Amino acid sequence: DAEPDPHNTAEMRELQAAVRNALDQLSPGQRAAIVMRYYFDMSEEEMAAQFNAPPGTIRWRLHAARRRLRGLLHRTLSWEKG
Repeated sequence: DAEPDPHNTAEMRELQAAVRNALDQLSPGQRAAIVMRYYFDMSEEEMAAQFNAPPGTIRWRLHAARRRLRGLLHRTLSWEKG
């Protein structure tokens, strides 16, 4: 069947909205790190050059941002199911 499943399409849109909302709740530095890494597919070295920061700082920002996103999305997605 070439037609996308409406239920799956609706779920995907809800998930995308939840991710955008969670990204909006990150600090600007954390949000930039996530966007550069996962949306622009930049390496940590490229990000370090862009931010003019040591690679360890970039790794920490990514770690902290992923941890925060995980918590935000867990609460959001658990609430929607409940």
